[in-house]
Amino acid sequence: MTPTRLRLLLPALLACLALAAASGRAGAAEGHCYGFPGFANPALTEKAFLNAAVERKGLSAAYTLTTRRMRRGLSCAGWLADPEVAPFPSIDWSRSKVRAVQQTDSLELLSFHLVSRSGVRGQFEMRLVRVGDAFHGLWRVDLWQAEYI
Repeated sequence: MTPTRLRLLLPALLACLALAAASGRAGAAEGHCYGFPGFANPALTEKAFLNAAVERKGLSAAYTLTTRRMRRGLSCAGWLADPEVAPFPSIDWSRSKVRAVQQTDSLELLSFHLVSRSGVRGQFEMRLVRVGDAFHGLWRVDLWQAEYI
């Protein structure tokens, strides 16, 4: 994601994450997952998932951003206990990079080189899929895994 693209999307993303986190905190203690079921823009889904699941800032909100396949049959309570998402806290976005590997109308495969604020590095890949039709579909995360080179 380019810095310009991020600057344009950041205000909307932060507002969405704040709302999702607030609703997620209310239900998380009871094992309920609340949040947005994806976004029409894949970059918003990408950033929301990274913030909520990968940086562990709102697992409840992250549940609704994923496909059933990604959740592997886990209920909301199971997801909150063990989301099977490789964590990477405190991402330093000024040193991290993302590269599009494949992009179609209904699929995006992204490669991430993440750097934490403490200097830890990691390689990951993310697959986003559009759920629904091309005009009204929402993007959801279908895969998040460590890349081994």
